[in-house]
Amino acid sequence: MKKILARKTYSQMITTLVIILFISMITSLFIGQLRLSFTDFTEVLTASLNHTAHPLARVIWHIRLPRIILAVIVGASLAVSGSVMQACIQNPLADPYLLGVSAGATTGATFALLFGVTVLGRFGTSIFAFLGGIAATLTILKIGARSSFQQLTTIILAGVVINAICQALTSLFIYLSSNVSGVKNVSFWTMGSLANASWFSVLFLGLSSLVALSYFPKHTKTLNLLMMGSETASTLGIQTEKQQQRFMIVTAGLTAVIVSQCGIIAFVGLIVPHMSRVLVGVNHQKMLHITAILGALLLLWSDSLARVIIPNGELPIGIITSLIGAPIFMHLLIKQKGRDSF
Repeated sequence: MKKILARKTYSQMITTLVIILFISMITSLFIGQLRLSFTDFTEVLTASLNHTAHPLARVIWHIRLPRIILAVIVGASLAVSGSVMQACIQNPLADPYLLGVSAGATTGATFALLFGVTVLGRFGTSIFAFLGGIAATLTILKIGARSSFQQLTTIILAGVVINAICQALTSLFIYLSSNVSGVKNVSFWTMGSLANASWFSVLFLGLSSLVALSYFPKHTKTLNLLMMGSETASTLGIQTEKQQQRFMIVTAGLTAVIVSQCGIIAFVGLIVPHMSRVLVGVNHQKMLHITAILGALLLLWSDSLARVIIPNGELPIGIITSLIGAPIFMHLLIKQKGRDSF
C-alpha cells in the first residue's frame, strides 16, 4: 500500500512540475526588453498559420522560442550532470564547474576562437571545448583514483588547481592573440549567456543531451550503489573504477558541448541535485527525472531575470546562477562539518 501511495505521489509531483515548466516556458515568451502581450502572440501565430508576415514573428519564432528551449535543455543537462558526478565520486559538493570541467572546456574553446580553427567549421569550437573538458576530467580521474574518489578536500582542491591552470592558459591565449574580435567573443564564454541561441544550437545541444542523458537512466542502480561507497559497490559486483570513469567522461563531454555553445553557467549542477534529494530522496531512478525538470526551471527563470534586470541591456546568465549558487555552496560546505560524503 505504501509503495502504491509513493508511486502516486511521485507521479503527481512529476505531473505538477511538468505543468509548471510548460507555464514557465509560455510566460518566458513574453519577457524581455521588448515586452510582448498575449494579443501579440496570437496575432503572430495567426499570421504564421496564414503564411503572412508579421513584424514580431522573428522575435518570437527565431529569438525567444529557441532561447527558451535551449534554457530547458541546458538547465536539465547541467543539473543531471551534477547529480551523476556527486553520486559517482560520492561527494555532495561535486559539480562540473567546481571540478574544473567547465574551465577546461573554456580553455579549449578560447584556443579555437583566438587562433582561427576554421578547418572544422562551426564545430571546431565545440570539438576543442570537448577536448579541454575531457583533459580536465582525466586529470580529476587520476587524482581521484589515488584518493579512492572519496576525499572531499582532495577532490575540491584538485578542482581549484585545474580551474587556476585553465584560467591561466585562457589568459595566456588572450595575451598572445592578435584577434581583436576573438578576444571580445571570449568574454561570452567566461560569463555564460543564452543570447546567441538559435535553432542550430537547439538541435545540436538537443541531440548531444539526448545521447548523453539516455545513458544515465539505464544505470540508476549503479549510481545508487556508488553513493554507498566504492568498497560497498565493489563487494556487490560493481566495477567501480570503470563505472566512475564512464560516468565522468559522459558528463564531461556533455558539459563541454554546453560550454562551447553557452559559455560557463556555474552552480546549476551543484544546487539542483540537493533540491531533488529533499523532494524524493537519493534513489536516482526517481531523482534524475526531478533533477532534470528542476534544472530546466532554474535556468529558464534565471535567463528570464537576466533579460529584464538591467534597463536596455542584458545580464549574462552565468552571473545570475553564480549569485544564487555561491552562497548555497558556502552553506553546504559549512553543513558538511568535515564529512567527506553524503
